[in-house]
Amino acid sequence: MGNRCPENHSINVSGAGGPGSAGAKGRGRRANASGTMTRRICGHSPVGPGHRAGIAVEFMYNVASRNSRKQTATRPSIDARTIQRSRNQTMPKVSIIMPAYNSMPYIRESYESVMAQTYQDFELIITDDGSTDNFSEWSETIDDERVTVLRQQNAGASAARNKGIQIASGAYLAFIDADDIWYPTKLEKQVTLLDNNEEVGLVYTHVLSIDESGASRDKEYKYYQEGWVWRELLKENFLVCGSTPIIRAECFEKVGLFDTELKNCNDRDMWIRIARHYPFGVVPAVLVEYRQYDTSLSMQYATREISINRFLTKASKDAPEELHGRELDRIMRDAFSQSYNVMAWKPLQSERMSWKDAWQYYVKSIRKNPSYAFSKDSIRLAASLALIGIAGRDRYNAFRNSVRKTLKP
Repeated sequence: MGNRCPENHSINVSGAGGPGSAGAKGRGRRANASGTMTRRICGHSPVGPGHRAGIAVEFMYNVASRNSRKQTATRPSIDARTIQRSRNQTMPKVSIIMPAYNSMPYIRESYESVMAQTYQDFELIITDDGSTDNFSEWSETIDDERVTVLRQQNAGASAARNKGIQIASGAYLAFIDADDIWYPTKLEKQVTLLDNNEEVGLVYTHVLSIDESGASRDKEYKYYQEGWVWRELLKENFLVCGSTPIIRAECFEKVGLFDTELKNCNDRDMWIRIARHYPFGVVPAVLVEYRQYDTSLSMQYATREISINRFLTKASKDAPEELHGRELDRIMRDAFSQSYNVMAWKPLQSERMSWKDAWQYYVKSIRKNPSYAFSKDSIRLAASLALIGIAGRDRYNAFRNSVRKTLKP
């Protein structure tokens, strides 16, 4: 996929504060009683929101001897607090959390992109969300003391992230999905920004879209919103995907864990809850490759719509105090209309284009706020729907591709 790591990127946050937090700390080392380095493969029952607790070790493998003899899994009866890394020891600066579910076609590349970071003061927590592929076999080949693998019955990405948050020990938490890719300087640039801006709670980056094979879709997501971004995030998820942000651990103590009831929008729900209390920062550089799939099945549209309605309703109840009455009503109508507009594009951009589904969401966007019909996004959607209705899908796609080639530098 060519050069993935442009190095001449600047970091900028408007209204940046004074000196940030202390510099990177050394990594903690996991050792057994004899001092032999080990890798933990763990499982535990969830604790309450906002608490990052210790866990009971279910399986422990001796890495040093794994290649010479097969180790028998044991279940030591040890109090969870005795195996949690001592707070008196040095901790990793960053905890990276990777949920994984039947992701073997891609997880190796995602894992390698994490381990290739120029910033190395981190731990990686991989939560196996009940995978039925050969994840277990692959995970046993990992030979790095910084990696912890957790296992749970299939409960979704939010539950898998929450499980990682609950045992994370870093001052900063970063997330990567098991099919996405980080560029080597991602953590370094984001950690630098957080260290130098102690008021910032979350830092995101620009994103490149790739397809299932890893080929570029020739689409980069470049947003520059920073500071207090609650309103902007309500209208659009400018973080794009869950693999971009790095977040101060204290944010989760303030806002709690991911909402496991949301099947879609669960990451956006978390970001806007954080935005309610903390300003955001951005590293204006493409540092993440986001793998996107065809989501054309109509049964998924209903699930997405339910999640969006729940997300926006939650957000309206937790709006900043200065927003109320008619102003908040107007903001929420705009947010609903914008969300339905985004949903309308999904069936048009899928391989199994559905004009009917797109039209229904377009109509809903106008019903929520009639004045939205005159917005640039709504006019663009209406023009595309009209063109498809008149010329048909094939001619529309040919015209769209021709325009893209003309506009491409």
